[in-house]
Amino acid sequence: MSDGGQRSFAPCARGGLRLVATDLDGTLLDSHKQVSPRSRAAIARLAERHIPLIVATGRPLRWLPPVWQQLPVSPLCICMNGRLSMMLFAIRYCGARYYSRRS
Repeated sequence: MSDGGQRSFAPCARGGLRLVATDLDGTLLDSHKQVSPRSRAAIARLAERHIPLIVATGRPLRWLPPVWQQLPVSPLCICMNGRLSMMLFAIRYCGARYYSRRS
């Protein structure tokens, strides 16, 4: 590849990237529950371009602080299988919204 082994991301070609959303297990996190240096660098580049990151997981809120500590930004988080969305700043709770099932 002519770009030093990096793949280009075709959707960026038209209109630009507006946000990035990712799952945790097996996507952002490896089998040891770690965020790779390459992923951290990519997330930092998103922040430099003012592109928000959304992290989604079925896991409960109490499981997330070790993940947040590995990230160079404070993303919007959707957890508990979509029942809670929240924003975190500096590993400090800033607000949350719970969603209930509608019958």
